[in-house]
Amino acid sequence: MDLQNKAWFYSHLFKICRLLSKNFLRILEEQWISEQTAKSAREGSCLNSLGMYFFILATSCMRLVDSLYNFKL
Repeated sequence: MDLQNKAWFYSHLFKICRLLSKNFLRILEEQWISEQTAKSAREGSCLNSLGMYFFILATSCMRLVDSLYNFKL
């Protein structure tokens, strides 16, 4: 694989990963907000903490994909 094909392949791979991570983050955020409003604080405290950890993890993954996408080959 020559350099131009590698650059094309990785740029499209990162675009796909970026779109997937943004959609995943949006779905996770909507789910977390709906859990926040549907559950009481006592019942949902463990779920809300877990949802917040997943939200932070998804945000970190999206930032990593963005930084890799912006990396110059």
